[in-house]
Amino acid sequence: MAPGLTTDAPTMTPGTTAVPTMTPGHSTDAPTMAPGHSTTDAPTMTPGHGPADHTEAPDGHNITDGAHSTPEEHTSDHQSDHQGPHGECTCPLTENATAQNLEIACNYDSEYHTCVMVEVCEHVHGHSDPPYAIFFIFFSFVLGACVRYFFSAPPLNMIPYTILLFIIGVIIGIVARTLGSGVEKYIAIADIDPHLIMFIFLPILIFESAFSLDWHIFRKVLVYCLVLAGPGILLATGLTALLVRVLFTTGGVGVYDWSWVTCILYGAIVSATDPVAVVALLKELGAPASIASLIEGESLLNDGTAIVLFNILKASVVGGVYTMTAAETLKEFVWVAAGGPLVGLVVGIISEWCLSKVFNDALIEITITVCAAYMTFFIAEGFLHVSGVLALVTMGVWISHHRQAISPEVEHTLHEFWEMTVYLTNTLIFVLVGVIASSSRFDSISITDVGYVFVSYLIINVARLVLLGVTYKPLVTFATWTLGRKEAVLVWWGGLRGAVGLALTLLVAYDQEIKCVHPDLGTQFLFHVVGLVALTLVVNGITAQFVVKYFQLAKIPVSQKRLLESCFNTMLEKQHDKIRELKLSHVLSDANWQVVNRYTYEGVVNPYLPSASDDEEDALSPEEEARMAYFKIIKSSMWEQYEHGFISKATIPRVLKFIDRAKAVPGLLIKPEVLNKYWNESFVASKVGGLSLTLPVCGSTLSSFATKWKEHRWAAGFDVANCLIRAHEEVLHKIDLIVPDCKAANMIKSHCKSLRAGCFAHVQDLSKERVQISVAIQTRHAARTVLNEAREAIHKMQKQGKIDEGDAPKLTETIEKKMNKLMKASSHMSATDLEAVIQDEVKWMKNVEFACAQEFKVKGRTESYRKRDKIMDRDSLKSGFIIILSGVVRVKLNNGKDCYFGTGDCVGLSTILCKTPFLTEVLAETDMKAHKYSVDMIVPWMEKYPLLEKQLWKAAAVEAAYCIMSRRDAYADWKQLELMKYCESGVLLSSDKGVLSEEDKASMLHAGMHHILVKGHVMVGNEKVEGAQVLKRVNGKVTLGDGAKILSIDDVKSKGGKARARWAKIRSKIELASKDKHRGQTTAAERMAHCFGGSFAVEIYESPRGRNSMTSAFISSPTLPLRQASNGDPDAFSEPLLNDVWKEMQPMD
Repeated sequence: MAPGLTTDAPTMTPGTTAVPTMTPGHSTDAPTMAPGHSTTDAPTMTPGHGPADHTEAPDGHNITDGAHSTPEEHTSDHQSDHQGPHGECTCPLTENATAQNLEIACNYDSEYHTCVMVEVCEHVHGHSDPPYAIFFIFFSFVLGACVRYFFSAPPLNMIPYTILLFIIGVIIGIVARTLGSGVEKYIAIADIDPHLIMFIFLPILIFESAFSLDWHIFRKVLVYCLVLAGPGILLATGLTALLVRVLFTTGGVGVYDWSWVTCILYGAIVSATDPVAVVALLKELGAPASIASLIEGESLLNDGTAIVLFNILKASVVGGVYTMTAAETLKEFVWVAAGGPLVGLVVGIISEWCLSKVFNDALIEITITVCAAYMTFFIAEGFLHVSGVLALVTMGVWISHHRQAISPEVEHTLHEFWEMTVYLTNTLIFVLVGVIASSSRFDSISITDVGYVFVSYLIINVARLVLLGVTYKPLVTFATWTLGRKEAVLVWWGGLRGAVGLALTLLVAYDQEIKCVHPDLGTQFLFHVVGLVALTLVVNGITAQFVVKYFQLAKIPVSQKRLLESCFNTMLEKQHDKIRELKLSHVLSDANWQVVNRYTYEGVVNPYLPSASDDEEDALSPEEEARMAYFKIIKSSMWEQYEHGFISKATIPRVLKFIDRAKAVPGLLIKPEVLNKYWNESFVASKVGGLSLTLPVCGSTLSSFATKWKEHRWAAGFDVANCLIRAHEEVLHKIDLIVPDCKAANMIKSHCKSLRAGCFAHVQDLSKERVQISVAIQTRHAARTVLNEAREAIHKMQKQGKIDEGDAPKLTETIEKKMNKLMKASSHMSATDLEAVIQDEVKWMKNVEFACAQEFKVKGRTESYRKRDKIMDRDSLKSGFIIILSGVVRVKLNNGKDCYFGTGDCVGLSTILCKTPFLTEVLAETDMKAHKYSVDMIVPWMEKYPLLEKQLWKAAAVEAAYCIMSRRDAYADWKQLELMKYCESGVLLSSDKGVLSEEDKASMLHAGMHHILVKGHVMVGNEKVEGAQVLKRVNGKVTLGDGAKILSIDDVKSKGGKARARWAKIRSKIELASKDKHRGQTTAAERMAHCFGGSFAVEIYESPRGRNSMTSAFISSPTLPLRQASNGDPDAFSEPLLNDVWKEMQPMD
């Protein structure tokens, strides 16, 4: 609560409610509370106005003078003076209440010698009125929705939304007052306590305005905001007070009996622009971002300054003389003006810390911001009596600047919440302002007062014009950002007044001390401010859009218009292509395409076509256009990386600083040298180290601090470097789509490649020196990428209907718990060792004997390599293979292509086992470590451990198959991981061990599969085929030679391959149904018929093991010989509904 404003009242008897209203002619020490608001606090005295003061009231009653009578005597006098013939109270309070149909009692407070009106509680009579105020609130929301709906189309949309609400509020007030008390009770909220307007509405509106400010734009205009809201508001207040004193008061040529203090108070109220009105106006007009930030920032700050002046001056209005000394005034001003931002800063830091500890919980994070807004204002105004507005502005800007503390997934929801809250608040407040303006009782207002309102309107505009004129040149001279003259006109004309000024005026109008001494002052203030609010909203608000259009302040730059025109044409092209595609659809074959055209692209006008008003001289050069596009992509990529968890919260302001600094210098781009500050020994650390020599006592502590500080800087450098690398890779992919000029785009791409190489070099150099920090950062990035992929998979499955809406949050919660835990992971991690890689990363190692795995851990040797070092060549590949412990290697294949392998991968098995040089060279793509094993170790191990032999042959076959398949045109566009997984899905067939036994050497190979011969030879009829190759399709029998190895992989593009994929799904259902065989007496055939809606059968080739045995084997391994029994076409293999085999099947074991 503002200083000097109290809600105290005498203690009342049970069953009554004190209405702290003064009786004219009695003590001025009454509580300064608006009528109709109860309280239980004892009254507080205003300094300088105690019971001993003696003043003559306007109506002739003597104000209590303690020197002339005792309290008892005065009580007796009061009771005799105010009692009627039946003992009822006849003081003016009772008479006024009777006129307003209020059921009251009048009690005399003997301690404070004043008559206090006591409203009898309604519950005594057993009834209560409906909550008309709640009805009015939601009725206002309905009106707001109707206005947005019916006034959204031109030309009605020329009138700003807030002005329409104000006009509707005026109409409601007039209608309600005309129809009388039956309707007037529905707008009783117009008598709202001004403190409620400040304490309920201002925290929402001011915090949202400050929070929505772009810090990097606001920082440019901050000097203007501080000057206009500091010295500027003082200048405007003084000039307004001077003109009002001369034109309105008896001290000049007017009729008002206003003192100098009153004139200055009036000037402070009407000089401050209202952020509520200004923000709503700017969002609708689409003013430039810099101008919008300037007007919004100045409005926020000068409201705080105006309230500070109001609180200082209001107490002196009663006496008409300013009683505080210059030192007291300065002390009070500094305390209120400086204490507010300090409170806001403290609460902002605490709120930021709380937000940083919460992960992806929208409810908690929204609650924190709401509580922070209200607590800031309450603590500042109610407890410390400092500026709550300035505290809110500081707190809001601080959280906006550190918005990375908000979870990326919650930030959008948080903004939507505040946007909705502010929309509802603005809707209510402008309807309420209109109702107050029209329903206030201005019975004592004359035509002179009406004329003074229009003069006041001219005065405040002249004062604001003088304010800008005086401060414009110094600001333009010394500020880094320049305010143009056209923009200055909008800043001047956009100074609307609104709810803040009205709330301050209501505080004056409802102040009983002021009302006793100056009974007409509150009404005059209220009439003037209501009139100014109406005039500025209607005149300035409606015409501001014409100011923007006349000076072309919302004009799209030519360069941006070209880009937007290109985007518009792309949109039309996509529509045309989609229509052509849909015309071929069987489902939409009867659509009326002429109507489709009419409802899609016909008649759509390109809003970005070049116009005659476009000034080509103002257009940016192609290089500058490319530079601006470069910065946009960098910033967009940075936020995307943060949302996906690739960079920390602290990285964002660092990268934004680099962007701002480079953007401010024409022709400059981000350079890799910006990272030097993170790598080099810092000045601070060196100073701390020197200080530790001069202060031996705390030397160890300072040295430890310096070490931690340097490690923190190194970690920050890693994050920034990785962010820049990813961002510049994004630029390389997108710049050609955005920049039409090839030369300018190539310039940007050349710079991106150079910076990316420089950042890589920085990261690699530091990785050698700070291994643990490097490992920790890369580990966090890898883990977060995996978790992001898992979360995206959950969202995708939910959209596909695979996961119910109730189950998806449970899975997402599991992932987000991992994410939260990852955020708290240590910044120092050890590099992966051999034992951990063999145990966890080598996939086939999990399927070998335990003793074999132990031998792999203790045998061989580990070697380190620098980037671009040669690890193995053709000759050395014949002598052994490697397991990669860390880093990335590039492998050159015998087909001329390259592939890459990472931690846990084995390289070289295909050469030593298949005896074919599939690989030609292995190079270190990064600094890396590898563990080497020789052929002399592998051969004995394969003989000793049967499981190892099987796993090594499968790994070698996959490596060979990848090399062979990558040469085929059908798989040329496949990514390495996709093709590698495809090869791993194959089944290894061996002529001596494995799936096929000796009795099955002569068999029919499956059609619709790739059969890759990786070792040995096969006989196709009478033809001998040998050497690593893909066997051609054969329809006869194939004989495998001794020791031959074939990797059979489904051809996913053939009918047979697709059929096998379908049969894999059927097999899973068969296995699921067979699990219940003991629960009933049905056969497997009956269970299958129940599962699939029919009977299934396949023709199985005869074998010595019997028909049922082969059927069971097929269920577990679909690679056995199989063809369709219906027509004998293997490629047309589908899902025949035959009964023969299944009817004979016994329940499966």
